[in-house]
Amino acid sequence: MRERKVRFVSEVPFCDVDSLGVVWHGRYLNYFELARTALFRQVGFDIKEMTRSGYVWPVIEAHCRYLSPLQYGDRFAVDARFADIQHRVKIEYTVTGPGGRRVAKGHTVQAAVRAKTGTLVLNTPDVLLHHLSLWKEGTLPKSINKSPRTPLSQRGDPPKLRLKRRRGQRI
Repeated sequence: MRERKVRFVSEVPFCDVDSLGVVWHGRYLNYFELARTALFRQVGFDIKEMTRSGYVWPVIEAHCRYLSPLQYGDRFAVDARFADIQHRVKIEYTVTGPGGRRVAKGHTVQAAVRAKTGTLVLNTPDVLLHHLSLWKEGTLPKSINKSPRTPLSQRGDPPKLRLKRRRGQRI
């Protein structure tokens, strides 16, 4: 039986650090979202499938406990796993930094809402449960869980920018 979790790996960009040189606390929720997106893609239930299902899935709760700071350039990983799927979708996250040091942990909770009426659904809709059961059994069709884009963390180095110098122009 397959464990229901994914790992998102990245590096802290300069725009994520504050004036103290550490990752600004609000960025961890962005990291959670990136891992959550990877998790849902893995089970074949990305935003397109969510939209087609007739439900919207707003985040109704978010929590983050900060244990140790990340700094510019640190490589980090976010593990995301489904913690509860019965009446809501609770996803737990663990962020690890250099050397496997735990830097944060937390969770988000999403609820299913009927898109047409805005009515809160008190049980997780069958469409998501079906995707989760296929993934858990390892029988999810491979074409379903392929991401249309390569995650930034797997793209490698960006291409070198070449500046063309014009006559008399300083670069």
